[in-house]
Amino acid sequence: METNVFPMLTGSFQVGITHEEFWFEEREPARLPVTIFYPADVKKDGVKEKYAFKEAVYGLPISEMNTAFFTDAPAAGEKEKYPVIIFNHGYGSYEMSGSVLCGELASRGYIVASLGHTREATAVKFKDGTVILMDERLKAETHEPGKEARLLEILKEIKATPDCDENEEFFIEKGKEFRDIHEKNERMAVWTERIKKALDYLEAYNSLDGKILAGRMNLERGAALMGHSFGGAAAAPACREDDRFCCGINIDGADLEYDYGKDIGKPFMTIGTPVTTKLLRGIYNSNQADTYRVSVGNVEHMGFTDLAFFPETAAALKIPLGERRAEDTLKILVKYLDLFLKKYLLGEETAEEEAGVKETEIKETEMEDVVLCCRKGVR
Repeated sequence: METNVFPMLTGSFQVGITHEEFWFEEREPARLPVTIFYPADVKKDGVKEKYAFKEAVYGLPISEMNTAFFTDAPAAGEKEKYPVIIFNHGYGSYEMSGSVLCGELASRGYIVASLGHTREATAVKFKDGTVILMDERLKAETHEPGKEARLLEILKEIKATPDCDENEEFFIEKGKEFRDIHEKNERMAVWTERIKKALDYLEAYNSLDGKILAGRMNLERGAALMGHSFGGAAAAPACREDDRFCCGINIDGADLEYDYGKDIGKPFMTIGTPVTTKLLRGIYNSNQADTYRVSVGNVEHMGFTDLAFFPETAAALKIPLGERRAEDTLKILVKYLDLFLKKYLLGEETAEEEAGVKETEIKETEMEDVVLCCRKGVR
């Protein structure tokens, strides 16, 4: 069994974890689980949470590992309220697949609610012990060999094309073709509605007596929305359609929404591999609010998830992670996400200056093969 894979938290808070759930009635009724990471005051007898559960991680022993998070610990008393982020996993992934990142953000003073997408996650588990596996029918519908072959061709074409101004239209056209072919784009409307319902639930939860985080969620400025892969793609339409979301972050997800190339109208960041960064040029050029893109080299798609810290498991599943160390990828994510969230979720005007970002600047960072670009919005 792999051991000692969870990194130490670098923020000033210890982190608690609690599990909730709610009913989603629209479109496709389902019970949806929510795992919440939050700043905590941990007592001496605090119990560390195990990692996910066996059905979610293909029955592999990583589900027996301890995380860095304490089950149902009291919320930290340092502040009265903490800002809120909603996180969404990728299609066919699982609710805790981004727990290292979510926990790290919680250690820095955020409440992060990770939504599990019933029937479209490897598995979800509810408080009564019920486990629902991924719907094989939906899985089959979103994996057509012929279409997948063309999607891979598009990615190869994008990879082979230099990232320069002359190729902007090419990247936009290829991004749209990718969206049109991709079978999962039909699921985007459902995920968007679930995400909005999750925020409804958190608003109601915040006023419930007896809940660990009752009254502790600061939703006055709204909530931030982020996710990985398909969950990251869902951030764009949900941000556009719901004014309660003040900003969004897409971590290595394609643009699969139904309104391709439409203004999101909110500050937005895309962060991912160089290929994905090119693929998302439609978002970068169409959004009329402040927009950022961060290209991270030497890491593969699943290297942005917890799997990066489970290299033996990744090898067993034949999933490439890239050459970059998991700790370094996490450091990059946290650096840019935290600066972005400070500016647009917390409203700290100095955050942009700390990042050293100016309009239209492309900056080679001190970290190898990481490129940041910012386009200032008109609103």
